Amino acid sequence: MFPFFNNSIKHEIADLSKQIIHEILNEENFNVESVGITNGIEIIQEYLNNKEFELAFEHLEYVISECEFVLSSEQKNRMDVVSQKLGRK
Repeated sequence: MFPFFNNSIKHEIADLSKQIIHEILNEENFNVESVGITNGIEIIQEYLNNKEFELAFEHLEYVISECEFVLSSEQKNRMDVVSQKLGRK
């Protein structure tokens, strides 16, 4: 795999994860005590540091699903792009 691709997908997942998880944690009605959610950014970053891009993306999907978070159209488009880059669609 080309290093440029690794850095690109790593950056995209990290940026998207931070944006989405910060929004989830800042919601007024957020009341989840799951470590997988509250420490989601750190968990995803650890996967990314180990070049486990698919696992990082799956963890982001888990957080979104568990919190029943509704993505904006921009976030949905970015998720689709990352999914395609991972060869999922």
